[in-house]
Order: sequence, then C-alpha cells, then structure tokens
Amino acid sequence: MLIRVTLQPADRLPLSPRWAYGEVQEILRLDPFSGGAFAFRSKRADRIKTFVWDRTGLVLVHKRLEGCKFVWPTIADGVMRISPAMFAALFEGLDWRLVRPEEARRPQAAG
Repeated sequence: MLIRVTLQPADRLPLSPRWAYGEVQEILRLDPFSGGAFAFRSKRADRIKTFVWDRTGLVLVHKRLEGCKFVWPTIADGVMRISPAMFAALFEGLDWRLVRPEEARRPQAAG
C-alpha cells in the first residue's frame, strides 16, 4: 500500500470525510479512492490525520501526541511517499527516517 504524506501543514484538521476528499483531490491532485493512504500534518506538528478508502468505506484516524511532536519531513510543497514501516514509526512518534525497509527482491527461480 502506498502511503502519501503531505509536506505542507494544514491550517486545520477537521474530522470530516468531505475535507479529506477535498484535500486529496484539489490540493494533491490525486484520487482519494486509489486504495492508498493519505496523512496530513498540523502546523504545530503534534497532530496527524490519516485516511484511506478500503473499498467498503472511509477510514479516518486523528492522533494528537501529548508532550512531544511527530518527526515530520521538511516542510515543502507537494507530497512524499513512504513505506508502511516508516509510517508506523511516524504514527508512534518515532523518527521514521531511521527505518530502512529491505528492498523487495524477485526470486531467481521458483521452487
């Protein structure tokens, strides 16, 4: 699954499916129904909102860290793709940049 993290902080992070769809379609110019996950950051870097369309409905998660901040990529325009392992570290409040997933290798032969 592709996970896309927005690099520009959102002014506000309402818990609204309409907001989530609008941000992905209008700001990121991506399809919110693509099966990927999308993560948005707050200006204070202590909140994250993630949503994914799982083919049966919208899953929307909002998390606020208490007493610390998420380790976010450098603020810039656009979006960055990260692996599920990197996102798991980010969501836990850990430094996701330290996660180095193994590259997928194609087998030489079957059996």
